[in-house]
Amino acid sequence: MTNDDIDLRVKALVKPECLIPEIPPITDLVYPQFKMMLPSSYNAPIRVNDLWSIYDVNRKLYQYTNSWNVLAERQTNAPAGSIIKITEGNETKYLGRQHYKSAFNSDYESLYSKSANGISWTPIFRDRAIQGEDGNMIQIPRTGLIYNFVRPSRIRDLGVQTLISNVSNNNLPSNIIELIKHNTSLSLGQKDVYCACPIALNDNLFPKFLLFVSLYQKGNFGQDVEQVEPFQWDEQTVDSYLYYYDATSNYIEVLNNSKPIINRTALQQQKYNWATLEGDTIYINSSFCMNKHVMIYPQTLTSELYTWKLSDALKFTEGGNNNV
Repeated sequence: MTNDDIDLRVKALVKPECLIPEIPPITDLVYPQFKMMLPSSYNAPIRVNDLWSIYDVNRKLYQYTNSWNVLAERQTNAPAGSIIKITEGNETKYLGRQHYKSAFNSDYESLYSKSANGISWTPIFRDRAIQGEDGNMIQIPRTGLIYNFVRPSRIRDLGVQTLISNVSNNNLPSNIIELIKHNTSLSLGQKDVYCACPIALNDNLFPKFLLFVSLYQKGNFGQDVEQVEPFQWDEQTVDSYLYYYDATSNYIEVLNNSKPIINRTALQQQKYNWATLEGDTIYINSSFCMNKHVMIYPQTLTSELYTWKLSDALKFTEGGNNNV
């Protein structure tokens, strides 16, 4: 055996250097962590003046300290819908959006309201653009633009429209751009969009977002909320998925290999996530219902607070952990 033969055998035993980073296994990913129970709510937590606020389903305002101890409870006339904090000049205010049945057709329109203290609210304008019931807003601080993720109609698609921060009768929202088409939710099968709550990843004119998207499984033969018993297990259930959305190109994809980001238990029938980003942490109101999403059952909501480091959430956008 020559020296060249020995060199070749030694080299064969040495693991070659990998020039492409290895994709981390799914077990290395960190998912949102449970923190505490919350009042039953359809809203993300809001942090204003070092206090956390959350509105319950009856529009009562609960305020918490930074350590999440209850500080106060106040009944309000807040809109029953998406509520966020916005900045106008040097002032921090609250903006709310509530859907109403249209007087002109079977769809919905929206009434926007504003508050200086989160307790007393004043309507400011009505958006008569046809849209579905549920929408969730976010303001981009640098531009003042407000993105509203909303269903374009009662059919469960997902779209996005923009507003400017000092919304008034002279500043109407833009047209709705469709992002996800019902029944073709990016490899997720026969699921329709229920709602989507955004987290902005930058403050560009056209930002990048993480979206907590609740997808709704209709009846196996296409039945909607009017369906009655008997049910098969997956019919009339709701799960919440994580999406990445780039407003520059309207590119959208589902992450976490098309699996829910916070799982339902075996007995839970519906799961929703409404989230807000403060500093390096995402605070999630993760709510569930034990009943099917149909008219014959009461829709009683139970809410829990989860926290998630932004750095952990961003790992889901890396290669191998998404659907593409």
